[in-house]
Amino acid sequence: MKEEEEAKEAEQYIKVNPETGKLYIEALERAIKVAVNKNLEQIEGNTAIFADVSGSMNSPISGGSRAYGTIRTCLDCALVLGLMIK
Repeated sequence: MKEEEEAKEAEQYIKVNPETGKLYIEALERAIKVAVNKNLEQIEGNTAIFADVSGSMNSPISGGSRAYGTIRTCLDCALVLGLMIK
C-alpha cells in the first residue's frame, strides 16, 4: 500500500528539463543561505555537527506526508538543520 501511495505522489510532480531543475536547486540553495545568514547569529569557535543516521530516523515526521514538502523524515530534518548550522 505504501508503494502505491508513493507512486501516486510521484505522478503529481512536475517534470522539468535538467537545466531548469539545476536553476531551481541553485535558487533554493541561495534562498537558504540568505535566510540563514539574515536570521542566525554566527557561532564563534569550532563546532562539530553530528546527525543520527540510524534506521529509527527514517520514521515520518508528524503532520502528514505533505505538511513539510520534501522533508518527510526525522533524518531529513536533522540533516537540513545540520546544514543550516554549518
